[in-house]
Amino acid sequence: MIIRDKSSQLEASNPRDADPSASERTTENTAPFVSASLELEAEALRATRVELAAVIAALKAGFENLRQGFLVLDDEWRVMIFNERINEIVGYPPGVVREGGHLYELAAATAALAREGVARGKAK
Repeated sequence: MIIRDKSSQLEASNPRDADPSASERTTENTAPFVSASLELEAEALRATRVELAAVIAALKAGFENLRQGFLVLDDEWRVMIFNERINEIVGYPPGVVREGGHLYELAAATAALAREGVARGKAK
């Protein structure tokens, strides 16, 4: 009785395994198409970024023209966008409200403003 090793038959039956350069030729043949596809995707991404930047600039300009103070926080309580009017209304010094700043920073600044106000009130 003869027992044959089936794994060697399977390996030999795969044409890429029979000719190791076949895999390399396939990669060489498809590389220009993949490269061109990636270039097209990169260009589309660049165009989208330019469009988004223009939209964001227009929104910021609109927010700056609001008479109301405007502040948007993300789900981690960080400032995403705001207008300068919020500083005027609350009395924050420049730089306290900033994109990426945390709500806790604003709370600390508000508490400092309140302490200053109380101290000025007692001094009178």
